[in-house]
Amino acid sequence: MNFNVFNGSSKPCGRSRSGSPRGGFTLIEATVAVVLLLVGMTTTLQAVSWIARERQALDRRALAIRETEHLLDRVVRTEANANAPLSLSSEGERALPDGTITVDREEEEQDGLTMQRITVTLRYQDRPGIPASVVRLRTWTSHRDESSAKPPEEQAP
Repeated sequence: MNFNVFNGSSKPCGRSRSGSPRGGFTLIEATVAVVLLLVGMTTTLQAVSWIARERQALDRRALAIRETEHLLDRVVRTEANANAPLSLSSEGERALPDGTITVDREEEEQDGLTMQRITVTLRYQDRPGIPASVVRLRTWTSHRDESSAKPPEEQAP
């Protein structure tokens, strides 16, 4: 057993009475612990930030789909006025930056039945400078052409 002869103490140096090393942390152990804690916190904050961005993107996508559904419904209901301007709702304007709407109509006639395929497309930016996926909804409408419709058959008395 080593005794400290410089201060006149009879206690052993560097070891406790049981013979094991002294408890506590060295400077290196404390530094490693702090570095590991910082790495863990940084990784956690990045993951939480990524999850929040993805959640916002999904919320914007759901809003874009709802807006496109409403626009398609308006287009189908106001078919007589095909040139009526379309715009997003105030919530859509705020949440979907640079939202642009396009409406395509294609007509097809078969056996006196006019079918019209209506496509509404909404483009917007997910983040500034980054375009989001396009939302495109289609529907078919039909109208019987009255000029080529057969007259109703007369019933026998």
